[in-house]
Amino acid sequence: MTTLKNVWILGGTGYIGRALVSVLSEMPGIRLNLLIHTQTPFKYLEHANVFTGSLQSFDLNWLKRYPPSVIFHMARLAGSSLVMRYFRSTTGARSNRRLLNFLHTENLKPVIVYVSGSLM
Repeated sequence: MTTLKNVWILGGTGYIGRALVSVLSEMPGIRLNLLIHTQTPFKYLEHANVFTGSLQSFDLNWLKRYPPSVIFHMARLAGSSLVMRYFRSTTGARSNRRLLNFLHTENLKPVIVYVSGSLM
C-alpha cells in the first residue's frame, strides 16, 4: 500500500493557487487538502479534500486527521483601503500565529511555503 503525502493548500483559488492545484493534482502519491473561501467554483476541486472557511476560524484538528507534509499558505484577507489593509494584516498575523502554535503543540513539522498573494 502506498502512503499518500498530505499536501495542504491554504487559499489556492487565485492565479498562483489554481496553477499549483493543477500541477499537484497530476502528481501520484499526493492527497490534496484545500482550505478555501466559499465563493469558489468547486468543479475544478473535485479531486481534493475541500474545507471552506477562513484561517482564523478553521478547525485545525483536521491537520491532525490529515497530517501535512507540506503546507502552501496563500490565504490572505483582502483590504481595499489603507485602514482595511492594516486591519486585515493584523487579523492575518493572529491567524498565522494560531496555525503555528497548533503545529508546534501537536508536534507537526511540515515544510511551509508562504506566498503572500498574486501581486507579490
